[in-house]
Amino acid sequence: MLNEVDFHVHSIYSGEEQCKGFTIERIFRLAEELGIRYVGLTDHWHTDTDPSIFVKERREVEKLNEAYRGRVKVFISAEIDVIDHECRLAADLDLAKKLLDYISVSLHYNPKWSGKAGYDLIEDAVSMTIRLLEEPDITVILHPHMIDVAYYAGKPVTRSAFREFIEVAVDNKKVLEIPELSMVRAYYCDVLKWLPPSEVRKQYEVFIREIVRSGCLFTLGSDAHNETRWFDNDRPWFGYLEETIALLRKYGVDEGNLWLPIR
Repeated sequence: MLNEVDFHVHSIYSGEEQCKGFTIERIFRLAEELGIRYVGLTDHWHTDTDPSIFVKERREVEKLNEAYRGRVKVFISAEIDVIDHECRLAADLDLAKKLLDYISVSLHYNPKWSGKAGYDLIEDAVSMTIRLLEEPDITVILHPHMIDVAYYAGKPVTRSAFREFIEVAVDNKKVLEIPELSMVRAYYCDVLKWLPPSEVRKQYEVFIREIVRSGCLFTLGSDAHNETRWFDNDRPWFGYLEETIALLRKYGVDEGNLWLPIR
């Protein structure tokens, strides 16, 4: 089942250059070709996003879900931005619940949000993540690996820091997304040049081991904005989760903790 899901996928509705040509119909066709049975669309919901895009997306998805019945099932969510230190969101949650199948949010941590010097950035990011996990309407936290936070803080995120928010996820029956390691490494090491690959992998292994140890509900996501990666067209993007799946199995993951909206 691990290689039959991708719950972090963007389409043309995200409105980004790298999403050009990545239509809903294309996603369905590729999913069937790759053997992916369940897909979660997570187009960006910024403060300036027109929510009507999700109405249009719904029309397409419902038609194609019927056409691909029994082969591919696509769910509609969004990558809803956290916009400030108080964990306010770019989307109105009441509206989002009407438009989406489930609520996903992403914390793109900004070290300037607190407005104060002397903050421990890792403690701050963990506290914000916990606050999001305690929001009843949020189901999924996208990419909570905190690689970006480690860069800002100038030190790795510890096992105890991961454990602190993962245990809250368990207590609240929330879902943590585990993105594909090769994509995270390529983005933070090759594109941004923030951290060496060895540091990214080391922190990623700590993150995954704590999820496995805790029995936390999890999902997997490629963060695909197209079929192949915009910075390396020879590398697959959508549906590619091999390195993360290998790590999960290395640490003895219980595949029964893989979350699906249909359960």
